[in-house]
Amino acid sequence: MSDNYDEGKAAYDARDYETAFTILKPLAEQGHAEAQYNLGIMYEFGQGIEQDSKEAAKWFYMAAEQGFVKAQYNLGAMYGNGEGVEKDSKEAAQWILMAAEQRHTDAQYKLGLIYGLCEDL
Repeated sequence: MSDNYDEGKAAYDARDYETAFTILKPLAEQGHAEAQYNLGIMYEFGQGIEQDSKEAAKWFYMAAEQGFVKAQYNLGAMYGNGEGVEKDSKEAAQWILMAAEQRHTDAQYKLGLIYGLCEDL
């Protein structure tokens, strides 16, 4: 499965988004966390497919549930902004905390901001 992922990631990096999507989607459907994350990015920014924040959040959630740190951070940001999901500050903080605990530096910074601004968390 990783050979296919590497091909899909190479296509993505080369900005051949249609090929990347064709390769990565079946892997994501089989539970490959990095492929799920990449699909989330593609849906979030409309890369090779129509932009769809709800679909992006769905794929980020699947990868985040498997502990994929970048997906946890992105999902937290989506909850914080109400992008693709209903805005929920506590849910945002939960996902960002999970990413911060894995040493994601942007998540650590954002978590500090959240705790500094929200006394009820």
